[in-house]
Amino acid sequence: LYALKNKVKYIIVTVLICAVLGLVYSKFLVTPMYRSSTTFVLSKSTDSTTPNDINQTSEAITQNDVTLNSKLVSTYSEIIKSKSIAKEVINSLGLDMSVEEFTSNVSVTSKDDTELIEITVSNSDAKLSADIANSLAEVFRERVNEIYKIDNLSVIDIAEPSDTPYNIGT
Repeated sequence: LYALKNKVKYIIVTVLICAVLGLVYSKFLVTPMYRSSTTFVLSKSTDSTTPNDINQTSEAITQNDVTLNSKLVSTYSEIIKSKSIAKEVINSLGLDMSVEEFTSNVSVTSKDDTELIEITVSNSDAKLSADIANSLAEVFRERVNEIYKIDNLSVIDIAEPSDTPYNIGT
């Protein structure tokens, strides 16, 4: 303890220097990054090619729908990250970034034991991250409808710009 007591000044100075360096780094050297997320649920698929009449099956969700949707969650997660969808979103928003840069800022997660898919986009511009997430969701819904000829996606949460960056402590 006596040795520490003699070095208290050095310890305090070292802690203050580290705190100042950390503050300078986080305020001036790190680019703030924002995350925006949109969430889908796989719902009852509607087939637009069959006519609506009384003899059709019930509109209730069946076990087949649940089984199909649970198998589609992982497939849909991969489709969202495809190059063709990335290119379409980049072109529609007029973004100046490569497909690789675009996809590196997009993450897709499926919630365990659910039919929920969450698309999260990171960007240095909070509004742009929300715009990208929403555009990606829309392009994805259209593409699924083209590929599978089913409309079984419903948006639960629309992406909104974040007020606080996730990579800088407040």
